[in-house]
Amino acid sequence: MSAPVVEFRIGDVLRLRKPHPCGGFEWQVYRLGADIGLRCQTCGRHVMLARPVLEKRLKKFLSRGAEIPLTMFFPNLENEQRERNEQHEAHVTAAAGAIAGDTADPARPAEEGG
Repeated sequence: MSAPVVEFRIGDVLRLRKPHPCGGFEWQVYRLGADIGLRCQTCGRHVMLARPVLEKRLKKFLSRGAEIPLTMFFPNLENEQRERNEQHEAHVTAAAGAIAGDTADPARPAEEGG
């Protein structure tokens, strides 16, 4: 079982376990992805580290960057999630009714009693 993924944000200030050659321990996150872009707070040098490597070297967060909502990049995300939830609830309600013996499914004709 693997360790949980650490959530990094743009603007985070991190303290790493080993110092940069300039002597600085503090780094600011400026790019996110499979590789994380860091800027040394002491000398300004930019480096890219693979996410697993950075997770190993991370000692602690000194400050957190702003949390950017996904709706900033995907404006229809909230509407799509709401529609998906409504469809799921309708499906679950119909399935529960079918289990209880109701013929709520319009595709199935009602049985005639005799």
